[in-house]
Amino acid sequence: MWEDNVREYEQAPKGTHLARCIKIIDIGTQEGTYEGKPTSNRQSVVTWELPKKLMEDGRPFTISKFYNITFGDKSNLTKDLVNWLGDDPYTINKKTKKKSFDPTILLGKECQVTIVEREGSGKHAVNSVTSVPDGVEVPEPVNELFFFSLNKGEYDETKFDSIAKYFQEKIMASPEYAEIMNPSDEAEPEDKDDIPF
Repeated sequence: MWEDNVREYEQAPKGTHLARCIKIIDIGTQEGTYEGKPTSNRQSVVTWELPKKLMEDGRPFTISKFYNITFGDKSNLTKDLVNWLGDDPYTINKKTKKKSFDPTILLGKECQVTIVEREGSGKHAVNSVTSVPDGVEVPEPVNELFFFSLNKGEYDETKFDSIAKYFQEKIMASPEYAEIMNPSDEAEPEDKDDIPF
């Protein structure tokens, strides 16, 4: 007799939990749809470890969230960064007046994440990220900190090889990855602050 051998994976529990950012993966520009219209957005995936919430094997739960790298006031990225880091998390380029942000400062950074059940899916997802109240200590992370970038000059093939296949496939579908694999003769941008996130 055949039996279904797909195992249910343990989902991070719902609620508000202490967390630390342990991983950021730049997956490049991704095509999609919103309200029936095509979209194209540079995206990154941020992963947190929940040091006080453990799985059956004793390891801490982890949970991730996809972000479009847009710095508008209504963007999910802006909302979470402001609630996590404060009112002015961005750097403003004096010449172009454009906002930029160095995501590596988030690695190892403590916070609180609120996890909810995504409506109709049964899957748990990060709804919001906020700062940790004064005086509350967050244990150091168990998992190694990891950052992967598709910006020119920052691509690391060894890191790419260590990324889960699901994310590798998304990265390989991006124009940024195509440019790294087959670089054009175009000059690099003079103002690196214009490169998102």
